[in-house]
Amino acid sequence: MENIKEFITIGATLAFLGLIIVFVVLTTVLNYHWNRYGIEPERVKKVKQIYFTVAITLLILTSITYLNILW
Repeated sequence: MENIKEFITIGATLAFLGLIIVFVVLTTVLNYHWNRYGIEPERVKKVKQIYFTVAITLLILTSITYLNILW
């Protein structure tokens, strides 16, 4: 039983770190393209606001889930 808990803890940690890395890379790439190729500044601003609101909300929910797995 202890081995299963360790496996789940390590797996959850790796999945969470992977998620953070994907989030940072995706956000950097999207932000670059939005700034570089954004034709309508108001539309780009709205898209960024929606993206960051949803992304931060999902990241917080994922963090809460991760902490629940560890405890």
